[in-house]
Amino acid sequence: MKTVFRLVLSTSLVVCGAITCTIVSPQFPVVAENWEMYSDEQAVQQLVLQAEPVGSLRQIDSTKIVENYALVGISDDYTGGVVLLKKDNGTWTIVFETGGALGKSDLIRKGVPEYIAEELSSY
Repeated sequence: MKTVFRLVLSTSLVVCGAITCTIVSPQFPVVAENWEMYSDEQAVQQLVLQAEPVGSLRQIDSTKIVENYALVGISDDYTGGVVLLKKDNGTWTIVFETGGALGKSDLIRKGVPEYIAEELSSY
């Protein structure tokens, strides 16, 4: 199954297809090849890492995917947080990012169905 990944940020645009992924940004153009080889977990992790500003030392601490939603725990030397992503029509997008935690009620407010929010918030 072919999956297309697309991420839109205020300063960058990530457009990914079955073969390539390109970040279009005045700061840092990046190309990742062979996206069809990535699992959903690898894809969301790459999108989260590539969405960071230049010079960031962000690392992935955890990833949980339930159906078409993913919650990725992130940290650097000073802070931590989570990124909520949603897959719609084969396209992953970042829905929300926070420097803190996202609980079940936070996820529901962001549009995540209750039963998925329950699973994501339990990781």
